[in-house]
Amino acid sequence: MTRGASDPLQRDFSAPEYRLLGPIEVLLDGSPVRLGGAKQRAVLALLLLDAGRVVPADRLVDGVWLDDPPRTARAVLQVYVSELRKLGIPIEARANGYVLDPARESLDVHELELLLAEGEEARRAGRPPDAVARLRHAESLWRGPALAGLDPRVAAAEAARLEELRLLAVERRLDAELARADQALDAALAAAERAGVAASGEVLEGSPARRLVEFAEMRAARLVVLGPRRRWRFRRSVSRGVVRAADRPVMLAGTTAPATT
Repeated sequence: MTRGASDPLQRDFSAPEYRLLGPIEVLLDGSPVRLGGAKQRAVLALLLLDAGRVVPADRLVDGVWLDDPPRTARAVLQVYVSELRKLGIPIEARANGYVLDPARESLDVHELELLLAEGEEARRAGRPPDAVARLRHAESLWRGPALAGLDPRVAAAEAARLEELRLLAVERRLDAELARADQALDAALAAAERAGVAASGEVLEGSPARRLVEFAEMRAARLVVLGPRRRWRFRRSVSRGVVRAADRPVMLAGTTAPATT
């Protein structure tokens, strides 16, 4: 699996770290810095949401002041940029705007997208434990609603996109945990068959099928974060796993398997 933002060994902790998955934060040497007022933080957020790309000054003015910019908006914008630079944030001026191009591993949104990709790669490669680990890490990046503290009108579309990524991380983790449980179930049933241990076909206490039922019950509380379609898919997957486990014949030692037709 590719080493990247999710690997702490790849991180330069002396560089600023930017967090948008919750209240907007910048960390320097691991400590948060004071970012100023709401409009100054809005400038930073808009630059980070388009990290690596020039954001026109007119767009920043529209995003910060919405429908009522003052006549001095351009001059005030320059002040905000100057104050952010004093905090160690390397905003660069361009002919028609500004650009902030942080290292990918220093922006939590980029880290989230990388972890989602790595989790999906692990799942497709048949490594559900790796997928679960990556996706749990992705979920751990969230400290609250994305862009919290910002006027919701400033970046409503981006906030909605980030929330969809959060739900995607949850859905994929649940799928990966089911796949991991499925692998464990197959291994347990195969081991029981090799040892000649009994299973009557019922969902018995201590049986692999019972453990899958308990897994489903443990996860039921998490379904509240999923939409109706995702809840239905999750429950259907659990039901299929339980039925398959309960129906698989594992014979008592010393007995003869029934004839198959």
